[in-house]
Amino acid sequence: MQDIPSSSFSFGRKIVKSLLLLTACVGIGAGTGWGLSEMKTSQWRSTIKFDAPTVIELGNYYSLATTYALLQGEKMAEVEQTISQKSYAEFKRNLSSPDLLKLYLTESEVVKQQASAQNLPIDTVAQQIAPHFQLDEKNNQFSVTLENPEKAKLLLTNFILFITEKTRQILKNELTQKWKILFQQVKYAAENNLGPIQTGEQVAKQDWSGKLNLMRSVSPLDENLVAFRLLQVPTTPTTPISPDKSLWVMIGALAGLVFGLFGIVLLNFRNASK
Repeated sequence: MQDIPSSSFSFGRKIVKSLLLLTACVGIGAGTGWGLSEMKTSQWRSTIKFDAPTVIELGNYYSLATTYALLQGEKMAEVEQTISQKSYAEFKRNLSSPDLLKLYLTESEVVKQQASAQNLPIDTVAQQIAPHFQLDEKNNQFSVTLENPEKAKLLLTNFILFITEKTRQILKNELTQKWKILFQQVKYAAENNLGPIQTGEQVAKQDWSGKLNLMRSVSPLDENLVAFRLLQVPTTPTTPISPDKSLWVMIGALAGLVFGLFGIVLLNFRNASK
């Protein structure tokens, strides 16, 4: 039987050693990545999804807004969509307002308790938490990401209620002021029996007394106005969004692979120099 050449045996042994070194480096790197991920604090995200409101969400605000538009001679086909989009835009504007977020956080009992526990000013804690409130306007969602899942849900839920109320008051006050101005104009016209005037794009005879009676017959604005349609309610997250342990393991394994390849090249270079 012919003997295996020593050079072939030596080459095979180098291959085995290289594979063992690579395997060890990859394993150590993956283990290190896992260990580092365990050391990082978990982050939990609570999310709400929303869309433009319908007539149901707008309540009798929609009724009064359309009546106002009708009295102004606007085209009803355009008014319906305009009311929904305008109220929705106001909601999103308030949702992304840094000033309103700061006001909410400084008034929040959750933030006050955390500030007291950490012996820090309320404003300082509010500034630390504020960046964790994120609006994803492209996907119509808003989220809060914190180290405590229950706190994330609570702060998000209360913030949406806070913004809903602020938006409601802004829209109501604006419509109320417009309504008062128009009421005085119609009342004056009815009492003085004014003739035809331009309404919208048309000039026509006006039934001022009829308009005045219509304005007097409407119901006051209620507190049911919600300037968005809820698609997903805030929930307590059950899975952390970070750290991504599999990603950390992959990064560690890749680093181990690179280190192992570098070690093999270095060893081969040293052996060749002997």
